[in-house]
Amino acid sequence: MPRDDNKSKRIDRIVISCVTFDTVMITDPIEHYDATKAYLVHYSKKDDDEYNECFKRVLEILEEGFNTVVSDYDMSEFGYDSGSIGAEIKKQKNLNVIDVNCEKVYVFQDMLRVLFSIIRKERSISSKNHIYVNVSAGTSEFSAAALIASMMFENVEAFSVGTKEFTIKGREPFMDTETGKFIGMSKAVYPPRPINGFKLSQPEKNFILALRLYNEMGFPSATKMIRALKDNGLWNSPDGELSNEKMRYQRRYIDEWLKGGLIEKNGRGKYSLSPEGEFAINTYYTDV
Repeated sequence: MPRDDNKSKRIDRIVISCVTFDTVMITDPIEHYDATKAYLVHYSKKDDDEYNECFKRVLEILEEGFNTVVSDYDMSEFGYDSGSIGAEIKKQKNLNVIDVNCEKVYVFQDMLRVLFSIIRKERSISSKNHIYVNVSAGTSEFSAAALIASMMFENVEAFSVGTKEFTIKGREPFMDTETGKFIGMSKAVYPPRPINGFKLSQPEKNFILALRLYNEMGFPSATKMIRALKDNGLWNSPDGELSNEKMRYQRRYIDEWLKGGLIEKNGRGKYSLSPEGEFAINTYYTDV
């Protein structure tokens, strides 16, 4: 049974990352967010392979100065055989490191399924816990799945991590030793794999344009905004009594903007643009 949020006083800070060939790109954000729980999705074929070596190094960085207690972590109720993905909890004082050894970190659907189950599980425990998903480390398939999964739940934030300094310098490591020409990190690749996903609805054009206009006008009164919407061809309803138009404007625009988290209420009849709203008007239909 899900835990009652009102009875659960502890607020966890959860970071989800994929480990392939990076270390500090995973460990630094966990420290930055002062995480109490960290999911590490990775794939290790055997104890001495390069994947496992990198994963062990991540654990070493996180384990410095901490005692570790290992216990099983069961994900079977979310559609996974916990034995097949090797999930464990490593408790380090106030940090639980959940080891999710998943065989197919290069398959988008598998990564989306794993991420969806992890976030769903955490949300069944509490809706108050902050969840952060690292889209910079790991495979491209994990990053794409992480961005989509983070948008499906409340209070989940996807974040990226920029590289300040590289371990590899110069062009030589990226040169083909046979031809002497620049080739990059990959010398040969597998055939493309189609990604079967789902359609995401585009933001309604007039809805975003109206929000941009509302912001540019300094969040005017309903009367002024209705007139401006009509002048700009954004009023989709027939003209009527002003009182009825104000009700329609409230339901069609203000209430929907609030519902979508695009504006914030600062008092009676006073609103401002939220970070999500600023993102929307600066991203969509900017060429109109």
